[in-house]
Amino acid sequence: MSTETNTLQTDATQTPPPLLTAAQLAQALGLCSASVRRAAKAGCIPFIKTGGRIRFTPEQVSYVMREGFSVPKSKKKREVKTNGA
Repeated sequence: MSTETNTLQTDATQTPPPLLTAAQLAQALGLCSASVRRAAKAGCIPFIKTGGRIRFTPEQVSYVMREGFSVPKSKKKREVKTNGA
């Protein structure tokens, strides 16, 4: 019984790995954070959701660095404004 208790105490005291924001991952990859969020939502970059926000673990960052990914194009259409000429 004491072995079980020690195991539980050890597991409870371990600190979880730090989570990166989209902005932090974007900076590491040399991209803008919108591109990272778009790639994550498209399934190109693995992520976890916490508190409604996407976060990335060190393992996920290593996966991206090792395997690479492509950033989907934005679906927003940019309007070109003219002066009516």
